[in-house]
Amino acid sequence: MLPSRARSAFLRLPSSPRIASLQQSSTRSFSASAPRKDINFVEIIAAPPLAVLNGFHTIGLPWYAAIPATALLIRGIFGYYASAVPSRRRAQARLNLQPVLYASNALDMQNGNLQKKELWQRMVQQMKKIHRYGKPFGGGIASSLPLVNFATLIATSEAIRMKCGARDGLLSLIALPLESIGRLIAPGAFRKVEDGADVRAQEIVERVEQVRQVRLQQAGELVEGGGSAANATPENIYEAVQPVGPPVVNTEASHFDPSMQLEGFEFCADLTAMDYSLILPSMTVGVMLLNVVLQRPPPRVIDSFQPRKSGPENFIRQHATPMKALQLGIISVFGMALARFPAALSLYFFSSVAIGLVQRLFLDIKMPLRRPIRRCVRPNRIRARKDWTARQ
Repeated sequence: MLPSRARSAFLRLPSSPRIASLQQSSTRSFSASAPRKDINFVEIIAAPPLAVLNGFHTIGLPWYAAIPATALLIRGIFGYYASAVPSRRRAQARLNLQPVLYASNALDMQNGNLQKKELWQRMVQQMKKIHRYGKPFGGGIASSLPLVNFATLIATSEAIRMKCGARDGLLSLIALPLESIGRLIAPGAFRKVEDGADVRAQEIVERVEQVRQVRLQQAGELVEGGGSAANATPENIYEAVQPVGPPVVNTEASHFDPSMQLEGFEFCADLTAMDYSLILPSMTVGVMLLNVVLQRPPPRVIDSFQPRKSGPENFIRQHATPMKALQLGIISVFGMALARFPAALSLYFFSSVAIGLVQRLFLDIKMPLRRPIRRCVRPNRIRARKDWTARQ
C-alpha cells in the first residue's frame, strides 16, 4: 500500500524534481580513490622557482621586490657557483693550451693536411682538436655548464608566467618555431588544444554578434514600417564588434595570485598585464646591449712584444664581428617579443641580465683571464751590444 502511494505522489511532482531525482549523483563516496592527475612537465620544472617566489612573498616582500630577489638568489648565487666560476676556469684552461694548438696547426700546414680540406672540415677538425687537448685539463668544449643559466631562466620565467596567469611565455616563444615545423611535417600530430578561456571567449564573441544581428534586423523592420531611422538605429547597434579573444590573464589558473595585479610600480601597477609604457622592456634591451658592448674578446698569443692598439678603430675592429651582429639581431627580436609579455616577466629578465652583467664584471676583477704563454724573444738591446763589441 505504501509503495503505491509513494509512486502516485512521486508522479504528481513537477518534471524537473523527478528528472533531478532520477539522475545519477556526481559526488563520489568517501572510500573512492582520488582521480589521477596528469603529470605536467612545466609544473615539475617550475616547482623550485615557485617555492622561492612564494617564500619571498610570504616574508612580506611585494612582488616588485620579490621577483628581483628571486633573480638574485637563482642567477646571482646559484648561477655563480654552478656555472660562472667553472666556465671561467675552463676558459682559462683553453687559453693556456693555445701555444700547443698553434704548434699543431703549424705542423698540419707544413705537412699539407689542412690544404686538402674544405672550410667546414677545418672548423670541425679545429673544434675536435681543442676538445681533445683541453679535456684532460678541464677545458673541453662539450660541457653542460652554459646550459645551467638557460635552464634556470626557462624554469623561473615559467614560474612567473604561472603566477601571472598568462598563456604565453619564454618557453612558448622558443617552442613556436619548432611547433610550426612540426605542423608542416605532421599536421595531425600537432593539434592546437583550446583551453577553457579560449572556448568562453569564442562563445562571448558569438553571442555579441547574434545580439547585434537581431538588433539590426529589428531596426530595419522598424524603418520599413515608417518609423524614424534616427530613433530606430542608435549608434551602438552599428558599432563593429571587435573579437575580444581569449583573456590575457586566466584567473582560474591553479597558481594565479591576484596580488600580482596590485603590487607593481607606479607606472605599471598590474604586473600581470603588459607594460604599455615600455619602460621595463626598454631597460631590459638596454642592459642586454650593454652586455654585448662590454664583452671583451679573449686574449690571444702574441709572438712579439707589440704595443696595444687603442682608439675608435680598434673598438670597431673588436665589435664589428659576425657573432656580435648575430647577438644584436637576437636582442632586437627578443625586445619586440618582450613588449607583449607580462610586466613581471620583463622585470625578471631585466634583473637576471643586470645581475649577469655585474657577475661577469666581478669575475673580470677576481678571476681575470691571463694571457697565454708566449715564446721567449731575445731583447734587441743585447743583440745591438754584441754588434758594437764586434766592431771594436
